[in-house]
Amino acid sequence: NCSCVCVGLWAGLIIGFVTEYYTSNAYSPVQDVADSCRTGAAINVIFGLALGYQSVIIPIFAIAVSIFVSFSFSAMCIVVAALGMLSTIATGLAIDAYGPISDNDGGIVEMAGMSHRIHERTDALDAAGNTTAAIGKDFAIGSAALVSLALFGLLIGAMLPYWFSAMTLKSVGSAALKMVEEVRR
Repeated sequence: NCSCVCVGLWAGLIIGFVTEYYTSNAYSPVQDVADSCRTGAAINVIFGLALGYQSVIIPIFAIAVSIFVSFSFSAMCIVVAALGMLSTIATGLAIDAYGPISDNDGGIVEMAGMSHRIHERTDALDAAGNTTAAIGKDFAIGSAALVSLALFGLLIGAMLPYWFSAMTLKSVGSAALKMVEEVRR
């Protein structure tokens, strides 16, 4: 079980680093989207959409690999791996609270008419807050995907008695209908 938790931790770590890469203004993807704003809204939308599509590739592979590796240990290890991924969510959500605070200080600086130098600093803090918010959301989404896969198998198993009962009842109903038609004939 410890190895399953480690699989979840590593998947969460990979998701976190990829999210930071695609949402932080310190890296080229966000800089490219910001640069595309100079040519107009249409190009900006295209670059932003392409960045969004591209940003899900590595996290999906991380989740898929963690599911495969966890399942190779045992079927219930998928849930334990999701628990491993969620074990860092408290820290992530605590950091996520930083986003609204830094967003508010940017508004205060704007309304108070403070210098451009201070506004640049609050913009950097706001960008960091947005990045941490995205990382927290990705941890939650990744672990939800792992747990939902495990629940999907559970739901299929729970659905089987209803399916077989429905087929049995339908067969009984068809036989009863044919018997009533024969009696009437």
